[in-house]
Amino acid sequence: MKKLTKLMSVILACAMLLAIAIPVASVSADDKLSVTVETVDSTAGTKNVGVKIFMPTGWSGLDMTLKFDPAKLTFKRFEQNMAVQHQARDGEPNTYVLNKNEATTKGEVIVAFASAVVYNGVEGYCNVDVDDDTVYDYFGIAVFDVAEGVSGLQSVSAVINKLIDVVEGENVNLEYEVTNGGINIPVAPHDHDYGDWQVRTPATCSAAGVKYRVCSVCQDEETDVIEIDPDAHDWSDWTPIEGRDGWEQRVCRHNAEHVEEREIPFDGVDIVVETVDSAPGAKNVEVKIFIPTGWSGLDMTINFDPAKLTFKRFEQNPAVQHQARDGEPNTYVLNKNNATSGEVIVAFASAVVYNGVEGYCNVDVDDDTVYDYFGIAVFDVADDAEGLQEITATVNKLIDVVDSQNVNVNYRLTNGGINAQTCQHNWVETSRIPATCSAKGSITYTCSLCQKTRTEDIDIDPDAHNWGEWDVTTPATCTTKAVETRVCAYNS
Repeated sequence: MKKLTKLMSVILACAMLLAIAIPVASVSADDKLSVTVETVDSTAGTKNVGVKIFMPTGWSGLDMTLKFDPAKLTFKRFEQNMAVQHQARDGEPNTYVLNKNEATTKGEVIVAFASAVVYNGVEGYCNVDVDDDTVYDYFGIAVFDVAEGVSGLQSVSAVINKLIDVVEGENVNLEYEVTNGGINIPVAPHDHDYGDWQVRTPATCSAAGVKYRVCSVCQDEETDVIEIDPDAHDWSDWTPIEGRDGWEQRVCRHNAEHVEEREIPFDGVDIVVETVDSAPGAKNVEVKIFIPTGWSGLDMTINFDPAKLTFKRFEQNPAVQHQARDGEPNTYVLNKNNATSGEVIVAFASAVVYNGVEGYCNVDVDDDTVYDYFGIAVFDVADDAEGLQEITATVNKLIDVVDSQNVNVNYRLTNGGINAQTCQHNWVETSRIPATCSAKGSITYTCSLCQKTRTEDIDIDPDAHNWGEWDVTTPATCTTKAVETRVCAYNS
């Protein structure tokens, strides 16, 4: 009971100390305070190793959290400079530990100690001998046992929770700096056993980074450079480009010279007329017109130059047609007779009922295979066509068959056409008439690109006969041989 009473008196004394207004100069808010955790040398397995924590001379009170590795260091106690204690309260430490029970599990402990006291009726600070004005260092001592088998620096760091100015009677927010230390266990000479590389500073698109690894024996740290990563940008948000409608850019925060540009993403329906390469005079050239996957219906007008292109027909992706209506294209041409004027209206729908299942032409309702959904406009190209023969589309309406109504949606058209270029023919033999002993032969080639044909002669082959059967023309006698004759069917 006596010990408990003494402990309570210590704590109450500290609380009183922190509440006393002492008429001496306090630390100015303009001062920068320094708190230092010393580094001491020791050996593995040593008991009661003291680590001093110095605070500014003459400061009133300090509350801090000490952090350490509980597997390497065992916290024992916290005390003050004994000379200071003696001067302050006749040997009773005006220090306390708030959470000592958690020191072994968390590796941290909260400690506090105060410097302002009343000693023998004289007001002063713990670091001053009020009898002879001797100035003592003002520090606390954290005491640890060092585990067996450890080596290198065992860090002890301090985090300041509050600095208390007893003169002002309140907590004071002052600028301070902490120099951390610990208990250093010298290591015998050894080959470093470095762990895996860790990234300290990531590389960017314009600056190298830093990586490090630590020796498991002595905690020696090795560093190395991480090469510049040209793709490690930190992009800004996309912003419109002044003077370029429809375009936007973003700038790398690491390097303003790294800029990306793009067309502003379109929020709507894209309809695309493709551009295909062909040749003058080519027949049945297919131009695909893509509409959004799964859209219900499309009605459009196709325009072209009738002097260069002859409209033949309009159909759907054959795979889609088969899935949609068993081979019957669900497309139609409204004014094919007007195609000679360079304009034709076509329409095709994707919403269908197939085998009693509602679905879209671009979806195989049997196995859910998705097909490209497009129509195909088929043209013959004039012999004198040269360069891009434009095919443009005008959307008359987009139909939502599900809702049975026309739908006004935002759409964007990309036009294309047939690029009629002098064909770099790819000749493939398609027929051959062999030469004979009396007539030339021929080989016919067809271009796989434009379907044009050409013929080459085969010279007469004097040995290419077509012989008939042998006939006896002179019978044999007792003195002469018989004579047999055969005749070539090509030339008797």
